[in-house]
Amino acid sequence: MITTLADAKTYMKIGSDTTDDSFITSLIVASQDEIEAYCGQKFEQSARTYIFNGTGSSEWLIGTLPIAVSPAAALSYRETPFTSWVTVSTTLFTILRQYGVNYLYYDGTLTAGTQNYKLAVTVGYASNAIPADIVLCCKEMVFARYRESANGAAMLAKTSVSRTTDGYTSTESYEDLRPKWKRRLAAYKRITI
Repeated sequence: MITTLADAKTYMKIGSDTTDDSFITSLIVASQDEIEAYCGQKFEQSARTYIFNGTGSSEWLIGTLPIAVSPAAALSYRETPFTSWVTVSTTLFTILRQYGVNYLYYDGTLTAGTQNYKLAVTVGYASNAIPADIVLCCKEMVFARYRESANGAAMLAKTSVSRTTDGYTSTESYEDLRPKWKRRLAAYKRITI
């Protein structure tokens, strides 16, 4: 996950109370899903395999824009979709990142064809290396959702609340944090071409 239950509870100043742990965990998952949907990519490290058409050039844009690519990528080639894969030597290709986009650079020409190349890579961030902006957004989202829920202060979809006590009225206003989150996450949005 982008943030841990313990880190989220520390951020929310909940302490050691475990009453809402499963609820808070579900809020972490919902917040992570929203962040990843907005950015168009996953942030946790995972293995990915891309099967793509040879381009007839020396480069192939990795369309899903993995964030980090392990140096131990594997490239395979086949003549047709019905033949076996043959591993390409790691000395013949590399993964490069330029202008925020990852692409495969092949020392030669990626033979034009249909689904004739396969690239296996590890993408995403290790759990302890997810950028602080993303982690902070997740914690803020969890806190906002908790505060808006029945478990928190029952403020779901409200921007302000007025209370009258002993003839005196007080109003609490809540800031819509979504524009701030979107500005902070903009740098991590997948670039589409």
